[in-house]
Amino acid sequence: MSGIEQRTFRIRFGAHPEEMLFGLGPSTEYNLKKSKVSLPSEGDDSTLRREPSMLSSRGTWIHVDGGGAISWNFRSSITELSSAIMPREIALGFGKTLKAGIELLTRYKAGTRKRLPDWLQACPLIEERGDGFRLENSVDGEEGRLIEMDEWKKILHIASARALPHQVEEQGSASGFTGMLLSLSFSGYGQVLVPDSLELAAFSPLHISKIQAEGRGEAASRKIAASAVMYTMLRPYRDHCSNEWVEKGIPVLAHPALMYPAEPGLLKLKDQYMFGLDLIIAPSQEGSPQPRRLFLPDDEWIHLWTSRHYHGGTTVVHAPEGRPAIFYRSRSSFAALFDALRIKATRL
Repeated sequence: MSGIEQRTFRIRFGAHPEEMLFGLGPSTEYNLKKSKVSLPSEGDDSTLRREPSMLSSRGTWIHVDGGGAISWNFRSSITELSSAIMPREIALGFGKTLKAGIELLTRYKAGTRKRLPDWLQACPLIEERGDGFRLENSVDGEEGRLIEMDEWKKILHIASARALPHQVEEQGSASGFTGMLLSLSFSGYGQVLVPDSLELAAFSPLHISKIQAEGRGEAASRKIAASAVMYTMLRPYRDHCSNEWVEKGIPVLAHPALMYPAEPGLLKLKDQYMFGLDLIIAPSQEGSPQPRRLFLPDDEWIHLWTSRHYHGGTTVVHAPEGRPAIFYRSRSSFAALFDALRIKATRL
């Protein structure tokens, strides 16, 4: 594509169901140098160019050469990519998983472009025709743009598959879930992630718990019932978070730094996350459930289980089993609901 200033580049395609329902699809600039993702040692060219790249949670990526910054906009039914300046070259890739997406993007940037994967032909964004490829912009009645074959070869070249080192924490523990969620927020790890520990199940888009890990008997049944009651009480807040995702693109579960972008120090946090804009959750650490040290963003917070007020900064709270460190914003419109939840929890 020829770069022409004062024009706006925009392309839209259907949103992934996971991104539509849970707000778990934030995309981010993906600098392969900083992320230490590279070709294997036997690769023929591991020197990666530094043009801007973006990667979504489901492995969709766009690589831009010579254009302005690319913006991603997630809504309930579409994903939109846009730039104020028409780039010189645009490469789109679609990995079935994040691993595949990273691999294709890495190999593209390294210049090793050999063949187009068969499954790419079925992508709803792109239709292969005898005279080229058509980009299907079916939103708002926009007509698709036909890219002639010679032009397409300059725009999109994707390498053959080769596995890259890929390590992800297991989700079986609270800290493992948190690590995967934080990875999702900043490197695009794509799964529908919800906490599977019982003490966190109530504070989640879905109530999921590995019941087998809780054991059997009357005590386990009481824990599960109490968690279900709290989950039910929080429905108005979950509905609110869902609407915020659909209307504003605010993720339901996210790293605190995404919600408080003016605080760069939050980027260092690796063991806490936010449920919507009003709840911050610090899962209990394995082997040391109490006390729990955490860092609160610059705001006024209330400890869910004690109603004590806290300012932003480092704090330590008592976090016995079944009462993870959870705080809500004092200015939240759901403050009364959270306080009612505290009162109800003391009776369960």
